[in-house]
Amino acid sequence: MCLQRGSVDYFKGLFGNHLAKKVLSRLVERGDVWRTYIFAGLDGVGKFLFAERFALASLCLEDTKPCGRCKVCLSYKKGINPYIKVVEPQGDSITVSQIRDVINFVSVSSSMGRFVLVRDAHLMTQGASNAFLKTLEEVPEKSAFILISPSPYHLLPTVRSRAFVVSFKALKASEVMEFIKNKGYTVDKEEFEVLYYLSGGSLGTFLELLEGGVYQVVERLYYGMEEQDEEMVAMALTHGSAKRMLEALVSYMMAKGRALEEVERVVKAMEYLERRVRPERVARFLALGGGF
Repeated sequence: MCLQRGSVDYFKGLFGNHLAKKVLSRLVERGDVWRTYIFAGLDGVGKFLFAERFALASLCLEDTKPCGRCKVCLSYKKGINPYIKVVEPQGDSITVSQIRDVINFVSVSSSMGRFVLVRDAHLMTQGASNAFLKTLEEVPEKSAFILISPSPYHLLPTVRSRAFVVSFKALKASEVMEFIKNKGYTVDKEEFEVLYYLSGGSLGTFLELLEGGVYQVVERLYYGMEEQDEEMVAMALTHGSAKRMLEALVSYMMAKGRALEEVERVVKAMEYLERRVRPERVARFLALGGGF
């Protein structure tokens, strides 16, 4: 069955994952959305944004979906939508009481239907997972559950077996570049290459690195090594995780085409950190070429 022209517009403005767009669009067009889903994939590639849009497109009252103007769309913007419930971890887990709230939410019949979006679903406690499984055994009519997780295999196998899995892939470099251009960011080629490599194709991680000034810190780290400036190297290593800074430095040096033995020195410094050598001593090793 071919998609109707314009169906991908349900997800207009969301980048990448064209196959997921097509699959979800087809379900909306058929009105065949009432089931349990697992949205699986790397953090930061837009899984929750796709889940929101999918739910709104399914429930929207206008022909152009989601319209942003009908009572369904407006109530969701205001955080009071009676048809969409978002569940997020409380601390490090999703609790039994939260799942009981979900059960109560879907138990109230609705001609519109109801969506439950569970962020980091793999953090459900054992009790919460068991309670959720009981709900899946007899899913209320016109109810849809979207379990969002980068680690779907941490969900109960019996939960996974009842779910329709939609996989979300890392974004291509061209897709990330298109997004940041549309948002007005200015990034030169070298900085983009380094940050894209570090992000692994996660747009969320790319933006976090970009806005955190990681590239500029890595530059200082690199030139501190070049100039044997131990203090500059040590200061750069204290910006966030020292290991993450060294991972970024390896990417930076590869982008610059530095000699293999120089890169190996940074990899050796990462090994020292893993062996719990103090960061200031690792900084001395990097700046002075050895010696603690």
